[in-house]
Amino acid sequence: MARILYVLAHSTEAPDRATAALATALAAQRAGHDAAFWLTGEGARLGVKGVAETLNEPYPETAATMRDALLAGGATFHIEAHAFAARQYAPEAVLAGAVVADGAQLATLLDEGWQAVTL
Repeated sequence: MARILYVLAHSTEAPDRATAALATALAAQRAGHDAAFWLTGEGARLGVKGVAETLNEPYPETAATMRDALLAGGATFHIEAHAFAARQYAPEAVLAGAVVADGAQLATLLDEGWQAVTL
């Protein structure tokens, strides 16, 4: 079983890329692999309540449905702290199941054997 860390720097400005990343991660998770996200740049928005609901790309499942399925399956969403702060979100905007994390946490994930994939 692989432990895949999806590095995602897109959300509302490139909804197809963000939705494709969620779909890819969910397919891998459903195949038995562990999934986690490192949300940086615009991708930080996907760790905030209500944002995935605004992505309406033509996939069999909505971005919000895929996000929720990933979380229910044990995926974690790590919002890069600088990207979160730069977008001026309040701490209570963080999605349940997501955490604001710094570069040291990214290093820890890689140390733990997570394989980073950029989408």
